[in-house]
Amino acid sequence: MLKFLLLTAFVIAFVVGSALSLRPSPRQRQLARLRERAVALGLRVQWVPGGTEVDYLLPWELGDVSQARSLRFAASRVPDGGWELETGVGPPAPGVASAMAGLPAFLVRTRAVAEGLQIRWNEAGTVDDVDRIALGLRALAQALLRGG
Repeated sequence: MLKFLLLTAFVIAFVVGSALSLRPSPRQRQLARLRERAVALGLRVQWVPGGTEVDYLLPWELGDVSQARSLRFAASRVPDGGWELETGVGPPAPGVASAMAGLPAFLVRTRAVAEGLQIRWNEAGTVDDVDRIALGLRALAQALLRGG
């Protein structure tokens, strides 16, 4: 009888443990909230292979696609907190520089790609940070498309 009770307890513990391991961790729940908010704001979330960072993409508006295809823009965050334009990209126009200055400090890289304007970060923030990213991307997209 004792063997039966021990075996039953072991099976119950195994089933309960398996069920509990399926629950998302606090970090997974936070990532889900951030990504849900990004999608609600019209952004796309793109996983970066082999990294801990993620790209959030603001798609180009349909009317801006032809103009956006000719854009050459890429910038990376430097240690002092500013932005450095990547090689082959001319100096930013004043409106672009102003929009870039308004981007949150925790962002790592931004660039114009065929699908839209992309920003990279590690998602170590809050839903309010996603709001700030979306606002900053929209301002930067407008500045780039207006030519500064």
